[in-house]
Amino acid sequence: MNAIQEQRIEQRGHIKELVCCRSFRANLSALIDGELDVQEQCAYEVHAASCDVCQKLMDQTVRLVKSAAELGERPLPEKVAQRLRKRLEQEGFRSDRSSKIIPLIRR
Repeated sequence: MNAIQEQRIEQRGHIKELVCCRSFRANLSALIDGELDVQEQCAYEVHAASCDVCQKLMDQTVRLVKSAAELGERPLPEKVAQRLRKRLEQEGFRSDRSSKIIPLIRR
């Protein structure tokens, strides 16, 4: 099956859901983070098992997330933090002045 083909998944005998590569990509983060209900998760996992492109994308994304989590966190350099605060304010983000914005970056 190639990346543009669609696949019909029948679950629980009577519920049909359409899963295609586009919806798989759109929901990949939620799938990896465990945010989908059991039925949706099953449908996307079945799709990935039958679609080499989506399976590869999922494997690569899972490896990336794990690698990023292993890096740890450290404070941003002060000049970068100042630019970030300024940009957030320009975009309409208003923080409580009593709280500090402490942006962190991965090591």
